[in-house]
Amino acid sequence: MVNLIWVFLTVIGLVYAMFNGTMQEVNEAVFKGSKEAVTISIGLISVLVFLARAHEDCRRGRAVKIL
Repeated sequence: MVNLIWVFLTVIGLVYAMFNGTMQEVNEAVFKGSKEAVTISIGLISVLVFLARAHEDCRRGRAVKIL
């Protein structure tokens, strides 16, 4: 149900932008947002990889040897 609401809001926003003449601004905002999303995702992936490696080391007892 929530997905339908998001689709409805997106379609209404695009239709409004087409009739209002601001489609260029919408296009720029979409690409800027996607660029930021990729940047944030890459940052989160690097943190996740670090934590997964630390977890693996702790499970194998390497953390005790390092300390």
